[in-house]
Amino acid sequence: MAINLEPRSGMAINFWATTGRYIGYKKNIRLNIGFLICSRGLSGVLNIESEHCRDPYLGLRIVEVKFRPYIKCVGFEVISLAVMRLLIKYVYHPGLSYGKFTLGYGMKIPNGDDVSYTVGSAISLNDSHGRPIPNTGVYAQIELLARQKAEDYDKEVLSGLFLRVYYEGRLEKEPPLSDEEITSKLMELIHSGGVGGGEPQEVKDMSVKEHRYPGHIPALKPTSKERQPFIVADTETVLVQNVHVPYAVGFLVVGEPFIRTYFSEDYYLFLPEFEERSHYMLTQFIDNLTLAAEKWKIRTVYFHNFSRFDGILLMKHYASSDNKYTIKPLMRNQMVYELSVYRGKKLVLRFRDSLNLLPGSLDTLAKTLCPQLGPKGSISHEKVQVSNLKTLRPQLVPYLEQDIRLLGGVMLKAQEIYWTQFKID
Repeated sequence: MAINLEPRSGMAINFWATTGRYIGYKKNIRLNIGFLICSRGLSGVLNIESEHCRDPYLGLRIVEVKFRPYIKCVGFEVISLAVMRLLIKYVYHPGLSYGKFTLGYGMKIPNGDDVSYTVGSAISLNDSHGRPIPNTGVYAQIELLARQKAEDYDKEVLSGLFLRVYYEGRLEKEPPLSDEEITSKLMELIHSGGVGGGEPQEVKDMSVKEHRYPGHIPALKPTSKERQPFIVADTETVLVQNVHVPYAVGFLVVGEPFIRTYFSEDYYLFLPEFEERSHYMLTQFIDNLTLAAEKWKIRTVYFHNFSRFDGILLMKHYASSDNKYTIKPLMRNQMVYELSVYRGKKLVLRFRDSLNLLPGSLDTLAKTLCPQLGPKGSISHEKVQVSNLKTLRPQLVPYLEQDIRLLGGVMLKAQEIYWTQFKID
């Protein structure tokens, strides 16, 4: 869509926001962008369809924005503005001590597919004094990259942009600034006389330090003479609008006689909504599991089929809870192999999948390794509904307890076999 503006000087300027074509002086274009933001709103100028922010691990944040309609590569002013908006919204936080980022394009190719690639080298987010603040120097480097790609791909369109931000310090999960505050900061950059100038700052090397290798093969340290205790746990769910929602969960410290279980309907009196009861139940489970792990000096908790089921439920719960815990998942091929839980910098729990150690159904493993514990229970899962959970409690809780008991017996027997044969715990 072509937008024609008439500046006070009387000189006509044609600015094309979606294709990036414009005629006029750079200063006037900056003023036109500011005018458009005021009249159409920031999202309207940038054609923002959606945006996402995720933290794969501590020290890396990936931010992505999708455009609809698409924008052309020649629109480097609009692209630069979109990048600065993402940085201000998701990256420039008080907890950031140092950061750098790479810019990536999501380009539409003639067959309709998206091709993603990184544009240029990393850009430092800090000014010449080491302060991580939005500045014209960063804006200028972004604009330079976008201008270079505008010349290379003048007829191509972008479906989106993405930033890979490498940082030191701590970034908040939620953007602390409102849309009005973000727009205000962008307007300051747009109207700053320094935009387009500024010296690139040195990019800090954040790679792992070089290892020091010993000059000899060290002697083996004696292994522990005792097998270490561990914890087993299980979760039971009910379908709510085709989504699995936990209604019961429990754990057992192997070697202790008691299984601790938590049932959602036990909190019915003060939490009328089932989803609230489920969330509260999981919170109680995690807090008490953490206390038990600290008491017995145990870090590892096993679920059977954690990678494809229980692990997803726990990650969702941790992500939707407060900032008491930080999680670090180990994922490959859409499977959660391990979920490490930290409180501050201290590791408090490490969830793992017993199915990776002992492939097979829990029923089959229990019959083979610990038949003395009895068979696996049986319930009609399709008949379990939110409305009858309270009525079915006498069947559901013992079923959960037997699953936990069998998993503990299976893992204990496997530990005994490994220890006897190989002295491996």
